[in-house]
Amino acid sequence: MSQISEAEVLAFLNKIESGEVTLTSKHEPQAVYAGHVTYHASNGWQIVIFNDCNEWDYIDSILTNDGRELDFDEIVDSMPQVYGYEPTNTVAWSAYGIPGYLQHSEETWEGFQPSRR
Repeated sequence: MSQISEAEVLAFLNKIESGEVTLTSKHEPQAVYAGHVTYHASNGWQIVIFNDCNEWDYIDSILTNDGRELDFDEIVDSMPQVYGYEPTNTVAWSAYGIPGYLQHSEETWEGFQPSRR
């Protein structure tokens, strides 16, 4: 079982929704039509979301700033509230940059931080 509690994950998600914790990604979420998007949170955590056909689908994994990890199987097996979590479309766009093309094709998500070489 994960060392991250469901309550901690739900509190983290609520902080993302409220804007207390912000996310950035080196990959433009709109460019990942179907696949994993890794986000770096302002609190030092990392969250990976599966973007399915440009829609927020599920949380794949979480890594805390102190090294604790939570994977999809643990979420499915022991965290029903986290497994059932889905942000509103407004939060999916403002916090995660998803959904993209259909609703925001002319905009770039503000959390997109391309790597500079």
